[in-house]
Formats: sequence, structure tokens, C-alpha cells
Amino acid sequence: MRDGVDPGAEAPPLIWDEGTLAAARDATPLRGALPMIRSLLTDPVAGSGHVVAVGDDRGRLLWVEGDAGLRSRAEGIGFLPGASWSESDAGTNAPGTALTLDAPSADLRLGALSGPGATVELHRGPDPRSALWAGYSESWM
Repeated sequence: MRDGVDPGAEAPPLIWDEGTLAAARDATPLRGALPMIRSLLTDPVAGSGHVVAVGDDRGRLLWVEGDAGLRSRAEGIGFLPGASWSESDAGTNAPGTALTLDAPSADLRLGALSGPGATVELHRGPDPRSALWAGYSESWM
């Protein structure tokens, strides 16, 4: 274990319970943008092997939406609301690397969470405390 991250872990930590997640969702400036995010990014690709995640600047997932089959598989490795995908909590991974570098990132995660074709595009709005992560892959996981 290095820097508190277990390299053999099958999923990052789930750090928020339902109440804390609800409060974080209420507080994020991206909450008001969800209808637009859904209409432009999520709804048009339903069933196409894509997911869109909205999180904060510390790698904590607030919403994960998109293809139901891919979301279900993603939940199996801890890619779900309330989980922390920061590099300090989950090790090297696409969302954590994108946030650390403040740039889009290919999925660098090894071991149980790897998969060809997984990428993350990081988009920041005017409020740096929030981030929109658009993840694309039919072959992820």
C-alpha cells in the first residue's frame, strides 16, 4: 500500500452516504445544468455504450448516467455516485488523472479496473469546484 491506496483494491472508496450525497448534489453549481447535460450528452447516446459522470473538483462522483448496461458494470467497480475517484483515494485512473493534470485523460488504471477504449474528457465550468466528466467506451470493463 502506497500513500494510503491499496493497489489490489477492486473499487475506490464509497465516501458518501445517501444524506451526504444529497447535500453535495444540492450544493454543486452543476445541479442547474443537469437538464442541459442530459439533453445534449446523456439522452442522445442512451444504449450506445457511453456514460457521463458529474463530479466535484476532488474526484467525488455526484451523478453517473448513460447506457444502463455500462452503468451497471461501472457500479461493479465502484464507478457510482458517492465514490471518490481522486488519485489519492483510488490510485491512477482516468478521472483522477484528468483532475490532477486539469486535462482530458485516457484511462490509465491497471488491474481490476482496466479496459481498452475507456477515456475521460474533463470539462470545467466557471466554478472550479465542479467538473463534468464525459466517459466514452463500448468496450470499457
